[in-house]
Amino acid sequence: MIVLGLNGYLNADHDASAALVVDGVVVAVVEEERLTRRKRAPGMSPANAAAEVLSVACVKAEDIDVIAYPWRPDLLGESSDQERRRIVQDLRGRGIDINPDLPVEFVQHHESHAWSGLVFVDPERREGCQILVLDGSGEDSSGGTFRFDGAHLVADEVFSVESSAGAMYEAATGLAGFGWGEEGKLMGLSSYVERGMLPSSDVEWLKRCIAREETGQRRAVTDELYAAALVRWNQLVSARAGDRHGTFIGRAFVAALTQAALEERIAELVGAFRSRTVVLAGGTALNCTSNGKLAVTLQREKRELVVPPCANDSGVALGAAVAVAARTDVIGHVESAHLGRSLSIADAADLAAREGATLCEAGSTDVAERLAEGQVLGWLDGRAEVGPRALGGRCIMADPSSTRVRDVLNVMKGRETWRPLAPSVSLSEFDRSFSGVPNAFMLQAAAVREDAVGLDGVTHVDGTARPQVVDHTQAAYLSVITRLGEIRNGPHAVICTSFNRAGEPIVYSMDDGLCSARGMGLHALAGDGWLIELEGPGGR
Repeated sequence: MIVLGLNGYLNADHDASAALVVDGVVVAVVEEERLTRRKRAPGMSPANAAAEVLSVACVKAEDIDVIAYPWRPDLLGESSDQERRRIVQDLRGRGIDINPDLPVEFVQHHESHAWSGLVFVDPERREGCQILVLDGSGEDSSGGTFRFDGAHLVADEVFSVESSAGAMYEAATGLAGFGWGEEGKLMGLSSYVERGMLPSSDVEWLKRCIAREETGQRRAVTDELYAAALVRWNQLVSARAGDRHGTFIGRAFVAALTQAALEERIAELVGAFRSRTVVLAGGTALNCTSNGKLAVTLQREKRELVVPPCANDSGVALGAAVAVAARTDVIGHVESAHLGRSLSIADAADLAAREGATLCEAGSTDVAERLAEGQVLGWLDGRAEVGPRALGGRCIMADPSSTRVRDVLNVMKGRETWRPLAPSVSLSEFDRSFSGVPNAFMLQAAAVREDAVGLDGVTHVDGTARPQVVDHTQAAYLSVITRLGEIRNGPHAVICTSFNRAGEPIVYSMDDGLCSARGMGLHALAGDGWLIELEGPGGR
């Protein structure tokens, strides 16, 4: 069975995306923002993403058996038949020649999140695993807990929108002076206030506010209801933070207080789980600070934590598609975040020919030598990532030992200078230099060991980093990492940050990469076996 998962119509005003599952195998996932170049694809149709996943997988639109959508109209007081017609008509109107009578299956939003995480669990460990989903809101709730019985996903607990952990974090993000969708900045800022400086009574009180459940009948989450929840959370956080948010340290206090309450609530919920595998999904699962601590706790108990790279709404099209496919097919194991279109030296040669640029043969040593000299390079190789983290497919690379290079790179990207950058490392380097649990998706913070050297450019103010552990499946990228370490007689690591300027999506194509690189003043573009020298502020 061929299932096309989509997000971007009813109740989805951001993170439009498409996923394709063929006979239980996830073959492609692409976010609309990567194609339209509008970050988070606000209010946009996922039609471009749908066409792209079909193209990547070499599947014809007329061969699709069913569309899966990660919101249930009936829970929102809407007509499922009307929404089915709307989706089909939109796709056909945009040139995707699907069957006009194609069925659309609607999957509950948080169930879709849960499936998006479950597919990243080894099939041998799926049965009995428990899943915690937390985000701002779904159709009539803000999350819940699930367990997989080997065949079905069973909902155990549902959380009201009034107790939404995601809404609390969103409100605190605004209170600290950040915009919508900038919760990651709040997480980074929280490290500037040590946990011991927070009144424990305030943390406990705020955690109880998240844990408080409303009684009565569940209601559809309207814009007005969610806005009221944000106002309430703003008032609750302000009641404990006071007027501190007028200064940098005051804003950091707001961030640290909110972060601590979130961590304690997640630990409390997961503490009630008894499964050997725990899955986190939903927007709050992108909180790598909380994830890192939780992963260590679970490891001590001989259990594991799984967080999908697309834990936020960029992954619900995938989750819905998997949920529908699981009704008839055995679902395969997704091990990589690289689920978009692939780029190679042939694409680089085509770009160079069109742009009149010079394409040079370049191995891992050539690239590593440039990094050792302090150059900042754009890396375009293999399949594009899904989710908000660059993971060696579409990333910017630099020397991890230099705080100067870190600061220059933050300025190039238009980022706040206090924000940390993350490293990609080999597994052996992780074992040498970090204390924590290795993670392939850059979603778990780990403490940098006191005797670690050459990682100043990726160590945050609290002594942690957010490392991506790279394995042999990314051979060219891993080779650059290894050669840089050998050349500098230092760590087998590179700075790995998303290939984009502030406010833009991660690049997807060669043309996107060239445009973004020129805008930032990068020194060169590179990939497996090739390099294109750039002219401009960063070029030679």
